[in-house]
Amino acid sequence: ERLIKEKSEKISIEELKNIPYLAFQIEELKILYNSRKLIYYVDVPEGHPIDEKIKALTGAIPFRENIDDVLSGVKDSLKNLSSTEIMRENYILSELETLQQLIRSSPELKYLQKKDEVRILLSLGALHGNIYHKLKESGQEVTRAFSYTPFIMGNFYHEGLLRYLSGKEVDDEFASKVFLESVFMNMYEDKILTLTPNSQKIFLFIRKIISQFNLTNHKRMFQKLNKIQPSSRREAFALFRQIFI
Repeated sequence: ERLIKEKSEKISIEELKNIPYLAFQIEELKILYNSRKLIYYVDVPEGHPIDEKIKALTGAIPFRENIDDVLSGVKDSLKNLSSTEIMRENYILSELETLQQLIRSSPELKYLQKKDEVRILLSLGALHGNIYHKLKESGQEVTRAFSYTPFIMGNFYHEGLLRYLSGKEVDDEFASKVFLESVFMNMYEDKILTLTPNSQKIFLFIRKIISQFNLTNHKRMFQKLNKIQPSSRREAFALFRQIFI
């Protein structure tokens, strides 16, 4: 809501609908409007230490001249963020317990207390499948659905994060794709975002491009980079631009 408000001060609501990362939120608000459904916010609130840490760590992909240092930095970045996301998930689960207690005891919710069953719709990103599993393990009757079937994790960064959240590891081959994806987005994000307001399609489009490069290609790029020894991040991106083209 805050992000939409900030953007709406500069452009119209119609223009907002074409912004990829806001399109989903706008559709969500349209569904909620006048639905007469109770809304309870279970996620970490803005400004909370966990929220601030996630903001600081998200997308923090290192840019270094040595390929081994880059791959190691990518893995560390994903590990650090996954640890914080686990803290976020635990916070959400705690808030769901608080909600359950409110439904059982609040005088204002007596009409819900009379029901044999109370259904709760929880909107979560695909990264947070652990919440579904933990709710199921606790004995809650839970079902889930994805926006696309079969669901494919859009970008390599999120897939890598999901691997760590699931207790798995990321190898050098995969880490190199995460880094190349980051470089590609730094160079072309503004242009790509004009193609469609559907962020999933954008992620899959980029994924298709990055999938054409393997670790061997990545090492060759860095060999060229080391020969040129760019004096700035901009010069390094210029070299990658030539390689992508």
